[in-house]
Amino acid sequence: MSPDEILAALGRRYDVPSGYGSRFRPLIRRALEAGPEVRERILALVETSFGREQERHRGRQRAHSQSDEWRAVKVVARVLHAWSPPEWLVRWGEGPPGPHPEPGS
Repeated sequence: MSPDEILAALGRRYDVPSGYGSRFRPLIRRALEAGPEVRERILALVETSFGREQERHRGRQRAHSQSDEWRAVKVVARVLHAWSPPEWLVRWGEGPPGPHPEPGS
């Protein structure tokens, strides 16, 4: 496998932006030229970095979605703050409604 193939596979596995792994290309190239033990250590280090980036990326996504939700709550609160419920809603649950007036009375 080439360094680019390894980076592409890690990017897909950890769902991180495609440009993230480019800085690891020389390190992976060196790992592929090293012995098996050193290769495994270097590749594990790179994979750990991808995992951490995935967590950071998810954290940013959560913060962004929470800020969108918070903006929506604030907009609804501004509208409801000035709202006065109708009389029938205020009396909801106080008992059966009284007689309805006849039309034209």
